[in-house]
Amino acid sequence: MPCRWSATALVEPAAGYNFIASPMGSARQVRSPAWHRMSLPLVSSDASRIACDYTESIRILSPDWQKLACNLLSVGAEMLPRGGRLVLTDGPLNLEAVGKAAALSPETKAALLLATPIAELTAQTVQAYFTGLLAKALDCRLIGAAEPERIRLTAIAASA
Repeated sequence: MPCRWSATALVEPAAGYNFIASPMGSARQVRSPAWHRMSLPLVSSDASRIACDYTESIRILSPDWQKLACNLLSVGAEMLPRGGRLVLTDGPLNLEAVGKAAALSPETKAALLLATPIAELTAQTVQAYFTGLLAKALDCRLIGAAEPERIRLTAIAASA
């Protein structure tokens, strides 16, 4: 018997978003989840020291761009070992991680740029690599900029 699943079982769906799902080879239309509602509890909660600003302009992006945004949040949370603030903005998609000891490790940067061979990925770099793959699927690449206690990751067109 095939496994049955529902995207709406994960979280309350976002009004107006639909996508085609293909479980077990069959396609049907289902409501997509509110992507930010799935990722924000992972990086920002009462017990966390990371505040998250997932702006309304990000919430109205297509589901594929929201997936990239949520994965950027996950990578950003890893860059803030002592807590801080994550801010996502669009035009272009940009994540700013601000906090004490904010750092983008060379291994994470290489994984975001898809420069790390798959065989060399670790538990600490696989999320960044997947995020880089999502960006590539959207025909963009990720660039990073670091300042003291501040890291910026931006998705720009691959041709730029």
